[in-house]
Amino acid sequence: MIIESPLNKKQEEAHLTSLDANDTTTALEELPPSFERATEDRLLPDPPQQDPPPAFSPYTASFCTAGNGAIISHDPHLNEDGEALYRFLLAHSSTPPTFHLHINGTHKETRTRIVDSHRGDNGHRHRFDETQIQTYTEVVVDFDFRIDLTPNIVTDPAHAPVQWSIPDDEPAYRGKVYQQIETPGTPIGKTRMVRPSRRERKGYKLWCKERTTKGLPPWIGNYSRNPSSSRRTPPESEIQLKSSQTVRQWCDDYCTSDKILKEFVYTKYVYGWDFGALKQAIDALIVKQASYDGKLKIKFTPFPSASNLIIVRPTNTLSKLVSNIWIKVLLWITFIYPFIWLFKRFHGRGGGVWKVCGGGYPLKVVLPLPRGDGDHLPTFEEAAGSSSSNVARTGTYVIGEREGEWFRRWENTIRGAVLSRKQDKNPLTHPTDTPYANPCAALLDGYTD
Repeated sequence: MIIESPLNKKQEEAHLTSLDANDTTTALEELPPSFERATEDRLLPDPPQQDPPPAFSPYTASFCTAGNGAIISHDPHLNEDGEALYRFLLAHSSTPPTFHLHINGTHKETRTRIVDSHRGDNGHRHRFDETQIQTYTEVVVDFDFRIDLTPNIVTDPAHAPVQWSIPDDEPAYRGKVYQQIETPGTPIGKTRMVRPSRRERKGYKLWCKERTTKGLPPWIGNYSRNPSSSRRTPPESEIQLKSSQTVRQWCDDYCTSDKILKEFVYTKYVYGWDFGALKQAIDALIVKQASYDGKLKIKFTPFPSASNLIIVRPTNTLSKLVSNIWIKVLLWITFIYPFIWLFKRFHGRGGGVWKVCGGGYPLKVVLPLPRGDGDHLPTFEEAAGSSSSNVARTGTYVIGEREGEWFRRWENTIRGAVLSRKQDKNPLTHPTDTPYANPCAALLDGYTD
């Protein structure tokens, strides 16, 4: 007989605890892995449901197109965020301005008419005792037509549009209601604003007229005050790109202003052709070949008149009222607008204009011809990937159509429109190809090629 010695109470509890632990461990080891994962999932809290991130979309600002063609926006975000304003300008600058050649011819005729009454000083009409013959002068329109030059604007993204800002030494509206010039200040590298003199403003207007006539880019400074200079373009060493701020920086400068009647003006500028020489060729064609002796007007202009402008203004009620031309006329009639003008001119938070930048749209781009292997000059097709043969003899090639080439295609159409006394509001888009001898046209770039 085997007699087991009895265990005390503490030893018995410890023995039972060890048995339970061993049984539990053994049981857990025998459970499948799926059971363990299911148990852990029930013990951990459920993860929160997260929506996918929204898709990125650029900010779309509200705007309207005025009757004169200008794009006007009172969007509040464009007046607070310089980056949003800059992106807004870039988006609308991708569309070139509508650019027309407007040709108009008129003459005066003296005519007579029979009248039996006249209007007195008091506004009432008084009858004559006898009918009288009255002589008067009337302006007669001989021809009035347009030619659309918009298709001639270079749309190559590598060359257009060029985002430009005005040189520092030229008078411009830089946040005030009057023009200013940026001059070097202290410390070195800083600039200060000064008001130009009357002589400087007058000289700047003459230079702008000369620059536009020659078709020079708007960012080129005044390289010559001599209007009789025979150079059509300034030499490379005299090109003055002296603006201290970019378009993006001017946008920030506008947005940080707290003025109530401020406005930011972005100008689309068409350049590249010698408009003065082309105007002379058209004048010679109409006067000499078409034998016209009336008053002739030839203009290269945007159409409508302000379709080359992008204007951003604040969203306050006063700014919106002044932007409406009819309300503005009403304010003038009721003598309220003069007080608004005084507030805009003299109050610290009155008004300010930023008219310092824009986009440049060339009608032609002259580039140096890249060299191939050794001294071999590739053709224009090899250099620019174009089917045109605008390769010059001087080691340059032209992107776009030269003014002489354009005039050679259009001179017969212009002559025919003058002789037929054409008057049409719709611009001409397709020429007839029958050239006529014109000595002035021979001076145009590309006419005799």
